[in-house]
Amino acid sequence: MVEKLHNRKQVWSWAFYDWANSSFTTIILTFVYSSFFVKAVAPDPLTGTAWWSYALAASGLGLAILGPVCGAIADHRGSLKRWTAATMVMCLAGTLVMGLAGPGASTPAILLALAALVVANIGFELSIVFNNALLPNIARPEQIGRVSSLAWGIGYFGGLVSLVVVLFGLIGLGAMEPWIALPKENSEHIRAAVIVVAVWYLLFSLPFFLFVQDKAATRTSFGDALRLAGASLKEALKDLRHDTSWRNFMLGSALYRDGLATLFAMGGVYAAARYNMETADILLFGIGINVTAGIGCIAASFIEDRAGSLRTIRWSLAGLVVLGVAVLLAPDKLMFFAAALVLGLFVGPVQSASRTMVARLSKPEDVTERYGIYALTGRAVAFLGPLAFGLATDHFQSQLAGMSTILLFWIAGFMLIRSLRDRHDTV
Repeated sequence: MVEKLHNRKQVWSWAFYDWANSSFTTIILTFVYSSFFVKAVAPDPLTGTAWWSYALAASGLGLAILGPVCGAIADHRGSLKRWTAATMVMCLAGTLVMGLAGPGASTPAILLALAALVVANIGFELSIVFNNALLPNIARPEQIGRVSSLAWGIGYFGGLVSLVVVLFGLIGLGAMEPWIALPKENSEHIRAAVIVVAVWYLLFSLPFFLFVQDKAATRTSFGDALRLAGASLKEALKDLRHDTSWRNFMLGSALYRDGLATLFAMGGVYAAARYNMETADILLFGIGINVTAGIGCIAASFIEDRAGSLRTIRWSLAGLVVLGVAVLLAPDKLMFFAAALVLGLFVGPVQSASRTMVARLSKPEDVTERYGIYALTGRAVAFLGPLAFGLATDHFQSQLAGMSTILLFWIAGFMLIRSLRDRHDTV
C-alpha cells in the first residue's frame, strides 16, 4: 500500500512549478519555436539546425559558470524563492525577445534571437537549480523519489496542455480554425506562442511562490556569501575528486542528461526536416511524447522509492538506447511516431530519479550547492551535445548523423554509473 504524501499542499505547489516551466521546454526548445526558427527564420534548415545547436552550447557554457556559484551563494543567503523568481524573469525576457524574429529575418535579427535563446535558457536552468534545492524541505526522505517523479509527471502533462493550447488556440488543425485568428503573412500565429509561454509560466508558478515554505534568509552580506561560496565550491570539487561514487554519478549523469537535453532541443527540428512535418504535425508529435513521458513519470513515482533511484536510472537508460536506435532506423513517419512515443516512457523517469539521487547524496546544509554542482557537471559538458549534433550535421550534411550522437552520450553515461551500488539509494 502506498503511503499518503506528507505536507501535500506544499508538495503539490512545488510540483506545479514543473507544470509552469514545461511550457518553455516544450514550446520554445523542442516543438514549436525551434522548428519554426530552423524552417522559416534561418537561411536554410541545415544552417538553422547548426546555429540553434551552437546557441544552446553557448548557454551551456554560461550555466557552467553561473550554476554552482549561484547555488553556493543561495546556500549561504537563503531566500531560494527570490532567486527562482529572478531567474524565471530572465528566462521570460529572453523568450519574448525571440518572438521578434520572423520569416526571412535579417542576420542581425537572427543573431538577436539566438542571443535571446542563450539568455532564456540560462535563466530557465538556473531557476531549476533553486527550485530543486527546496525538494528536501518539503518531502520526507522516504518519499523524496515519489515527489520528484510526481513533479516530472505533472511537468510533462503541463507541457501537453500548453501544446494543445498553442495548437488549437493559435495554429489550427486541418480545416479547424484556431480560437484566435492572427495574421499568417509573417507567421504571427506561430510567433505569438512566446506570449503563451510567458503567461503560462507566470500564472502557474504562483502556487509555488504562495504556498511553498522558503529557506530562511540569513544576514550574510553578498560579499561574505560570495567568499563563503568560493570556499564551499573548492570543498565540493574536492568531494568530486575523493568520493568516487559522487564523481561517477555526477559525470555519468552529466553525459546522459546532455544527451536528453540535445534530444529535447533538436527532436522537433529533426522530425520537421527528416519527415517534412508541418507545425501542426510537430505539435501532435509533441502532445504524444508528453503523454507517454507523463505516464512514465507517474509510474516511476510508485516504483522508484521501492526499486531504488539507481535501478530506475539504469533501466531507463537501457530503454532509451534501444528505442533510440528504433527511432533512427524508422523508415517512415508512422514508424518514427510509434518508436518515439514508446521512447517517451523512459525520458521522465531517468530525469526524476537523477534529481532524487542528488538529494539522497547531499547533506541538508549543502543541498543547494550540490544542485549547483549537479548543474555545473551537466552544463560543463552541455555544449558537447548540441556541438556534436551541429558538427555531425555540418560534416555529414545529415541530421540523422546529428541525432546518432545522442546515443553515444546515453551509452557513455550508463557506463560511468554502472558500478554504483544501490546502497547509495538510501538517505
